[in-house]
Amino acid sequence: MNRVIKVETDRYTVDTGSQTVVCYARKKVKRNSDIVVGDFVELENADGVLSVKKVLERKNSLIRPSIANIDNIIMTIAPIPEPDFYLVDKMLINCARKNIGFIICVNKTDLDDTFLNKVQDQYGADVKIISTCAKDNDISQLTDALKGKFSCFAGQSAVGKSSMINALHGEKIAKSGELSAINRGRNTTTRATLYKLDEGTFIADTPGFGLLDVFDVEYDELDLYYSEYVDLSMNCKYHRCKHINEPGCEVKRRVEEGSLNKDRYLRYIETYKELKSKKKY
Repeated sequence: MNRVIKVETDRYTVDTGSQTVVCYARKKVKRNSDIVVGDFVELENADGVLSVKKVLERKNSLIRPSIANIDNIIMTIAPIPEPDFYLVDKMLINCARKNIGFIICVNKTDLDDTFLNKVQDQYGADVKIISTCAKDNDISQLTDALKGKFSCFAGQSAVGKSSMINALHGEKIAKSGELSAINRGRNTTTRATLYKLDEGTFIADTPGFGLLDVFDVEYDELDLYYSEYVDLSMNCKYHRCKHINEPGCEVKRRVEEGSLNKDRYLRYIETYKELKSKKKY
């Protein structure tokens, strides 16, 4: 299938499977839909000029950044800079809503040999977790997870997304950001760019996810996006328990006894309150 891998104003770079071509788009096509990276398109050749004649239906898409037909989000975190787990939670919720696979990639494992266990304690029941050390070119688990998929890298600046992309591609195609003095990182990626690793395997470094919010999620449905909580709710006293203030809540009981991660549960409560507060307006 023909997949758009780069968008530059009115020019579209398309991977046809056998070659990469640059084309334009019919005026009618541009009027009816924005063409974004990841789109599958039909092409036509008129007098030697290639153009996009149709954008095929998308299975999913993101607005910020504009990208479509994603198989997996590779949420990259590291011991340094300090992880924003609210960002991880919200990305996981949005991926569940849009039917996008979600994988947590723990990078820089050489910096803290306990960090991977901390992440597994929080997300291991709900999410596939892999580990890498891009500095040492230890990316075998990542390579296996990407095979035959279109995956987007997301995460805070300076967690090593660009370094991993360079290691996967075998050359320096993405800029690596250095940590700032306060260890928050400088954003080095300015637009979504798609790279082809092999037949059927594409990756993208995707800017803008740092501004992510939970869109269109009702506060009283938030628990449905936490699969571990859904499983435990069968033992709650009340049907459709929200796991906030209800008596006989199995989720709260597990948190109190220490068998369910408390940090993630407390973030769940804060997100619930945030969504409920927005509902009032």
